[in-house]
Amino acid sequence: MFRILFKIIFYFLIVLTILIIYFSSFGFKTSKFNNQIKENIRIFDERINISLDKVYLKLDLSNFRIKINTENPVISIEDSSIDLSEISTNIDIKNIFLDNKVFNNIEIKTNKNSLKKVGKFINTYKFNLANFFIFNQIKTGDIIFNLKVKRSKDLKSNNELYFEGKVINCDLSILKNYNINNINFDFNYIDNELNLSNASFFFEKLKFQSKNIKVLQKDKNYKIKGNLQNLSKNINTKSINDIFFKNNKYGLIENDSVLESDTEFSFNINNKYKIKKLKINSIFNLDKLNFFYKNKKYNEYFPDLKNVINLKNNKFKIDYDKNKIVFNLQNQYSFDKKFDKLKVNFIVQNNTTSFDAIIKAKNTEILIPEIDFKKNKNQPLEITLKGSYSNNKNLKINLLSLKEKKDLIKFENVVLNENYLIHKFDKITLNYINKNNKENKLSLVGNNKKILINSKSFDGKKLINNLLEDNSEKNFFDIFQNFNKKIIISIEKLYIDDMSSLNFLDGYIVYKNKKVDNGKLLAKLNGENDFSLDINTDQSNSKITKILINEPEPFIKRYKFIKGFKEGNLYYEKIKRDGTSKSNLRIYNFKIKEVPILAKLLTLASLQGIADVLTGEGIRFDELDMRFENKSNLMTIEEMYAIGPAISILLEGYIDRSKLVSLRGTLVPATTLNKAISNIPLIGNLLVGKKVGEGVFGVSFKVKGPPKDLKTSVNPIKTLTPRFITRTLEKVKKNK
Repeated sequence: MFRILFKIIFYFLIVLTILIIYFSSFGFKTSKFNNQIKENIRIFDERINISLDKVYLKLDLSNFRIKINTENPVISIEDSSIDLSEISTNIDIKNIFLDNKVFNNIEIKTNKNSLKKVGKFINTYKFNLANFFIFNQIKTGDIIFNLKVKRSKDLKSNNELYFEGKVINCDLSILKNYNINNINFDFNYIDNELNLSNASFFFEKLKFQSKNIKVLQKDKNYKIKGNLQNLSKNINTKSINDIFFKNNKYGLIENDSVLESDTEFSFNINNKYKIKKLKINSIFNLDKLNFFYKNKKYNEYFPDLKNVINLKNNKFKIDYDKNKIVFNLQNQYSFDKKFDKLKVNFIVQNNTTSFDAIIKAKNTEILIPEIDFKKNKNQPLEITLKGSYSNNKNLKINLLSLKEKKDLIKFENVVLNENYLIHKFDKITLNYINKNNKENKLSLVGNNKKILINSKSFDGKKLINNLLEDNSEKNFFDIFQNFNKKIIISIEKLYIDDMSSLNFLDGYIVYKNKKVDNGKLLAKLNGENDFSLDINTDQSNSKITKILINEPEPFIKRYKFIKGFKEGNLYYEKIKRDGTSKSNLRIYNFKIKEVPILAKLLTLASLQGIADVLTGEGIRFDELDMRFENKSNLMTIEEMYAIGPAISILLEGYIDRSKLVSLRGTLVPATTLNKAISNIPLIGNLLVGKKVGEGVFGVSFKVKGPPKDLKTSVNPIKTLTPRFITRTLEKVKKNK
């Protein structure tokens, strides 16, 4: 009996063991729990439908539970569905025969589903405008994920949610302008924290990756923190150009470069989907860039600039925190083949951009034509720039300095308008040797109404030309906006050419709209002779300029057709109105030599003796009186009359500075002139006397042609014109 009972028990245990092994390994199919599974899933949304094909039960004796799983179920809401690979859960064995069965957990595993399909399902389940917008940008891509829900008793509360999976080959289109392609990443969600890992994607053909991105949910707010990298890789700069440069005037030249980047970021998203507390720390290393700039406005300052700026070893650092952007750039730049260093910092905050820069310029030629400054190549120069820019379009330069050995050009607290012209400034300091090898030591202190100029020495050749000729060339005050100020001047030494200077120059000049309105200057020419300049504008807007010089040679020799001008006194008066100026020039008791045109006239007129004097010790004149008119490039000489012991000249005509010279006149030796005047009854005897030279002759002449190819002709005359005699009599009477 005992043996039979033992066999029964033994066989029972064997069968039980086999069953346990079978049910633990393979389980068995049943539909008993189908409804419970559906009801536990539908608790999230009553609209959820689930199709269960096969449901299997397996024993888990270690936890005294029964595992329940399905194969290839489909979950759907309305016409949206997700393909699942399985749904699994478990139940305590003790509850297996209870009507109210409580599942300990639910795990859902999906097959590969398209992101568009999942997005449609999510928005059907619970429509959300932000979700709709995000998923609507998805063009392609798939997702695989597992969802675990651990419950204790009540599925409606106290749940623990775990979510994991991966996104595969996703493509996004952002605002139809930019594409993000081939997005791949792993993700998991637990305890209100979403982690993205092993992320990678292409943005405009640039590949990026991220080790980790965390999204922490608190109530309806989210905190996102992560990193983004682009490892060293060859790229084509066309990609960068397409993103940042759309202007035809500037951009990047297409070429290959190496890009490396590293970015740390964090931000919050509130319940209204607004980004708050954004922080970004980025470093970009870019091997080389070739930047084109089609505007030729700066070529006169940088002669080497051929519309291309070459940049290499570019290191960009960007920090963004609390609406404050800090941008740093270090690189090397070149206009040709030799590179110099550049360092720039920008801070953008409250609609104001502050900046500072240090620029090395050893291999770059720099010109500042307004002040005749020239920095040659291979001469070290450091440019320091500090300032700010605000929305009112005014650019403030706190400091701009160019320092080269002992040379210094410095601007302090300068405000520029939108056209980069000086609106106001505190101080400008010039201390340099200019391209004419002249020392310039000058300071300008400005306020709203006037500028004080103090200088030990300054090269004023260009300034003098501008005052005397209304020269349209660039001058120093062209850098100012609507220049309307009184300039008070005190200069110890103002160079007017290579050899001469105005010493102890004092006075003032009043500018209106960048043009001289009135002024008065007094000085000693070369420290000895008097110089005075008076400028006045009357009620009819006529500008009257008067100059008195006891030694005019430095001013006369600016004209290339006169050489060897000596001695004399000069009086000059000009009246200018509506772009036309009428001038009267008088010079007394002077001597000239080496005047090519006059020498040729004398030779053609067979006055070789006088010609020899001209090229030797020079010809003396008692007086020159010239009346002429200037309009644009045309000078019309109404009359020029010069009388002297050896020769007298009367001429008229015009000079187009760029095209044509046309002069005609009369040239008469003094002996002939005296003879002619002496023959005038009564008057001749009184003015000249009885003893005069022999021979009655003179010549008429013409000078015509381009300035570089003048043609000269002469014709003998036996009778002087009444005009010539009249002008001579006027001069003789005046001198008597």
